[in-house]
Amino acid sequence: MLLRKIGAQASSIAAPWLLLCALASQPALALSEHNVPKIVEVGADRGPVAVEQEQNLTIILKLHNQAAFDKVVENLYDPKSPSYHEWLSEADLDQYAPTAAEFATVQNELVKQGFSVVSSDPGRFSIRVHGSVGTIQKAFQTELHTFSFQGSTVQAHVRDAQLAGEAGGAGRLRRRT
Repeated sequence: MLLRKIGAQASSIAAPWLLLCALASQPALALSEHNVPKIVEVGADRGPVAVEQEQNLTIILKLHNQAAFDKVVENLYDPKSPSYHEWLSEADLDQYAPTAAEFATVQNELVKQGFSVVSSDPGRFSIRVHGSVGTIQKAFQTELHTFSFQGSTVQAHVRDAQLAGEAGGAGRLRRRT
């Protein structure tokens, strides 16, 4: 059985690719109305990203029952907890994962919007896709800009992102270059 260790900071992944949280329209996957990253406020805007630039995206789907998941992860790091430093099994994780139907809805919408699927997580937590910045901007109804802050360069969406079509909304868009 494949086991995964989930860190307390699982929702704040810093990756060398564009990170994008896509959410299905079901209430369990609702996204907050405002989802522009903080870098847009604090970073120096270096301008729009070229629309023809190709990007790989990892779409991270929102968990079901986030509060319960956070508590489980917190207990993994609490020396007083019986689950301290334990591993979560796939069965443990499955209770928080998007349903197969929610996952398929998001994946189908991404393909419909012009992305090619590179890979899909069998646990239904993420989908890796490829497409141009133009496709990203159209699909998520926003614009990507490059920002610099404290020696790092990142790409971020400047307006609230929302995936067009049946799949609902989208969240953080980040890129370190």
